[in-house]
Amino acid sequence: MKSTLAFVTTQASFEDRLARLLDASKIEVARISPGDIAAYEGVSGVLLDAYSFGDEDLLFREAAFLRAQEIPFAIDLSRAANVDPLLIELAHGFTARAPSELDALTVRLAFIAVQRRDPRIEFATTMAPHHDALLLVMSDGSARLEPRPLHAEDDREQLASITILDDGRGVEIGTTGGARFTFTMAKSEPLDGRSLGARIRELRQYAGITQAELARRTGIHRPNIARVEAGRHTPSLETISRLAEALGVNPSQILR
Repeated sequence: MKSTLAFVTTQASFEDRLARLLDASKIEVARISPGDIAAYEGVSGVLLDAYSFGDEDLLFREAAFLRAQEIPFAIDLSRAANVDPLLIELAHGFTARAPSELDALTVRLAFIAVQRRDPRIEFATTMAPHHDALLLVMSDGSARLEPRPLHAEDDREQLASITILDDGRGVEIGTTGGARFTFTMAKSEPLDGRSLGARIRELRQYAGITQAELARRTGIHRPNIARVEAGRHTPSLETISRLAEALGVNPSQILR
């Protein structure tokens, strides 16, 4: 399943630049109009074109919404006048001030969008002097502090060795007390987007309603419903619940 990188802009054409920058096998691009917050459903990352907003209050609102939803985003300020410093803080400084910075910003945002779906461990250590937790840095730039005991075999003695597994999903650990074990990241089984989409389409057709009507009942844009039914996007559990309510079924009937 590809990740989706959304560009919030009024620019009519940007595909040529993106084709040169991004790996089409891992990420697809969608253009969203400023103010269309409902279209953020299912996106993995967002690039806000500040110039396209015109109204800084609208830009501020969308940046705040993305931060609250924990959706990775960046802001292209290369064509914008001075902006509120708090806006830059909302973006955690993830901005492009000049056109020459935009390519690198786009590539980095796309990388985060892809890695966020299934981050790997890039660095692992422990914090002296207590060694009572494992500190992990993930491939999407996030960090996790995992408290001990990490495993049934963890004797809670000082960690003597930490080796990241080849697949990046766990670490082999040895303690000064002689314990050896493997700590793996807890990871839920991913939802099968194609099966979910086919099931939603089947239930919609059984209910005798169109995609447009389902969109009206749920508040989800019809193109996004079409993407879900085609298996191009895996909906969140909250979205599945909304779809189930609109279809008059229990969410378990979609997830089974």
